[in-house]
This record gives sequence, structure tokens and C-alpha cells, in this order.
Amino acid sequence: MLEVNPSQALHNLLAILCGTNEDQKILDHLCESVKKADDEKFFFEDREFNYVLVNEVIYNPAVPKSFSEIAQVSHQLCWDAGGPEAGYVIDAEGNSVADSGFSFLVDDDPENYKRLKRAGGVKPAFCFGQNWTFFDPTRQLKNGENALAFISHEGEGWIEVKSADEFDYQQIFLRMISDAMCGTNYLPEIYC
Repeated sequence: MLEVNPSQALHNLLAILCGTNEDQKILDHLCESVKKADDEKFFFEDREFNYVLVNEVIYNPAVPKSFSEIAQVSHQLCWDAGGPEAGYVIDAEGNSVADSGFSFLVDDDPENYKRLKRAGGVKPAFCFGQNWTFFDPTRQLKNGENALAFISHEGEGWIEVKSADEFDYQQIFLRMISDAMCGTNYLPEIYC
């Protein structure tokens, strides 16, 4: 994917994540902020992200469809989150390969742990360094898919990511990239 113009290369890679004019403005800001690109990375002022291009999208009914569709961009698109990587990584079966910190709730938030177990448990969503995101089986995004939740290793319990509720997972991921690469704050409940 090596292209001379890093802004155009980034636009070509991430345009599929845009569904609204607001999404396009976020992508435009990312494209204005990118400094350099090569076959595996995009470089910003202080950050960079890696990507692995894909040939096909694997749909798995256990994860929201719009999450699976991010694979139209990349099976792996992630960045350094102060140790472990954050971002999107999906395996050959269409599952997120994010670590699960759900067991942190046993001691930190036992009521939510029990409630979520009764709801069928949770599946990890995006990779997020030493913190975790999950598909919340008890809430829905505006499009009807399971909503997003966050758990911090700092023991704050189950945090509903309500700032993402109006979007699908492609739009959520675009905002995550912007927050990480450009320092925006579209999803304030999620942090590294």
C-alpha cells in the first residue's frame, strides 16, 4: 500500500469507516495530521499505528456485524498503549483477539460481574493495553448491536461507554484512532 502521499494513503485505508459528514471531518483531521506512511505504518507527530491488510471479511455471529466489517480495512490496526497494544485485531474465525479482563470485576465490581454473567457473559472487543473493552450484552447501540463497555486495571469497575451509543463499531473505531493519534476526546470513558 506504499503511496507517496501519506494523507491520501490514510484516507484510502480508513474511508470505509465513515458513514456521516461528522465521520468524514474526523478522517480529514486524521489525514491532515499524518506525517509519513510506509507499507505497515502510519506516523503522526507523537504516535504511530501498524496495520495488516486483508483479503476478506470473516463474519462471526458472536460479535456485532459492524465490528466484523472493520476487517474490510484491516485484520489488525493497532498502536502502542504504554506497553501492550491498543486497537483492532481479529482472528481467522472473526473473533476479537483482545485480552479479557472481565475477571477484574469479581473483586472490583461484583454486582456487575454477576449481572453480566446472568446475561450470558461478555466477549472482548477492542484491544486496549492494560485496560479492556467489551461488547455489553445488557445495552444496545442505536443500530441495535451490543453496546461498548470499558474496564480499567485501576479497579473502577464496569464503565458503560455511552459516548459511543449513537455510532456503529466502524464509527467508534474511527473515533478511537482519532483519540489516540490526534489527542481528541470523542470517547472519554476509554483511556490508556
